[in-house]
Amino acid sequence: MKDRIIEITREIVSQLGYVCVEATILMSKNNRKLKVVIHRPGFDISTRDCAELSNILRNKLDIEVNNFSSNYDLIVESPGANRKLKNLEEVRMFMDREMEIFVKPESKIKEKKLIGKVEKIENDEINLKTEKELYKIKWSDISMARIFFDFKKYL
Repeated sequence: MKDRIIEITREIVSQLGYVCVEATILMSKNNRKLKVVIHRPGFDISTRDCAELSNILRNKLDIEVNNFSSNYDLIVESPGANRKLKNLEEVRMFMDREMEIFVKPESKIKEKKLIGKVEKIENDEINLKTEKELYKIKWSDISMARIFFDFKKYL
C-alpha cells in the first residue's frame, strides 16, 4: 500500500506542474505521516501552493486508499532555505538556485566551502560557477551540498 500511496502522490504532484523532491511515509508507534516536499524551478513555493496541493492530494488519496485520512497525516512543504541535497538528482532539481558546497579535506580543491550555481552535471561531476571561478567537483569529493540562502541580505 505504501508504494501505491507514493506512486499516486508523485503522479498528482507532476500533473500540477511541481517537481516531487521527496515523498516519504514516516511511521511511529502512534501515527503515520505522508511527507511531500515540492519544488517548481524558477519559482518559490508558497503556503498557498502547499495548501492547494494538500487538498487535491488528500481528496485523491481518500478515493484511492481505504481510510487514508483516518490513518495518515499529510504534510506538504517546500524544500526549505538550506535544504541538504542528498544526491546528484536533487542537485539537478535545484540548478536554478545558489548552492553551498562543502568539499572533503582530502580533495584536490583548495577551497573547502564554495558558494555558486551549478552550470552542468556530467556523470558524477558538477561544474560549479562561483564569483571567482568555475570548479569541477566529483560528487564523491563533496561532504555536503545544500541550497544556499543568504539571510544577511534580508536583515
